[in-house]
Amino acid sequence: MIDNPAATSSRPTMRTAAKKYFSQERFDRLERILDVTKSMLAAVGPDRLNIRDLARESQVSSATLYNRFGSKDNIISMAVIDHFEKAVAITLMKESSSSEPPVDRILHVLRLLEINTLDQMSFVSALMSIHFKVGGDADIRLQLYRQCYRLLLKAISEIHDTGGLVAPYSPELLAEEASDRIFGVVVKWSQGDIPDHQLLDRMSYGVLSTLGNGTKEPLKSDVTKKLDAAVRRLTRAPEPTASRRPRQNASRGKQCKLA
Repeated sequence: MIDNPAATSSRPTMRTAAKKYFSQERFDRLERILDVTKSMLAAVGPDRLNIRDLARESQVSSATLYNRFGSKDNIISMAVIDHFEKAVAITLMKESSSSEPPVDRILHVLRLLEINTLDQMSFVSALMSIHFKVGGDADIRLQLYRQCYRLLLKAISEIHDTGGLVAPYSPELLAEEASDRIFGVVVKWSQGDIPDHQLLDRMSYGVLSTLGNGTKEPLKSDVTKKLDAAVRRLTRAPEPTASRRPRQNASRGKQCKLA
């Protein structure tokens, strides 16, 4: 459950806040640390990431990292937020318009998530290993969940404001369930159980199924139409491909081929 959903939907992005309160030099240093953290997460995974190596690659001291962040888990949490804001949230603000219907905007979010996932395979697999790791840091898992939840909540809230939801469904409940469905798909992808070409339609199927349960007509018919289109694409015989790229399976710690 999200402890305070409203707080995640309207706050400024981390980059905006950092630029407001940091000098340019400190902001550049923060950017460098977070970029190095993301690169090292993709290269070695969260368990093998250590402060000493991170400090050396970021050109700062270990004491600076501890004073600024407090712990390795806090650095990873901020890197997760920065990743989602750069790859999805900021791009969505640039590409979408206020006239874009909420359901189309949600599908726009999913397309950006797909592009980001396939472009950043090792990093996303590392994030999934954190999210589903037994006994892992709860705050990192919550940040992963919140970033996806926040993107969906705004669009679903617009549906609610126009009377498009069926009681007792709320924007928070639907956004939470849809986020669960997305993460379930991405973790299966990270384990090699879902091929690249099905990633978007699998996410779309999960989210649209959730929305279909909680929306009224005429929106429900539009959701059903988009859901049926996703199902048809999923049941269509896949086109043969010349080769498949190996993907680092972060949760199993070995190379795997797409099924």
